[in-house]
Amino acid sequence: MNSYLTCHRAAGTYNDATLQTHYQTMTQSLQHDANDPLVRPYLNDRCVGLTQQMTAALNGRSCATQAARTTTAPH
Repeated sequence: MNSYLTCHRAAGTYNDATLQTHYQTMTQSLQHDANDPLVRPYLNDRCVGLTQQMTAALNGRSCATQAARTTTAPH
């Protein structure tokens, strides 16, 4: 989850105004599902699906490149 925001920025899938909201909504949904014993067994498949979507959205770009630019940017 820590690289989620960085990778979405690298992929350009959401603008900065909506990315944080999308991230919070997804995190809350995953936490809710983790607390439901009937849904919890399916979380691995959901995470694998999210990873596959991210890989496709990156289209060969690296999250690490974006992270390096983000961490070296002047404050």
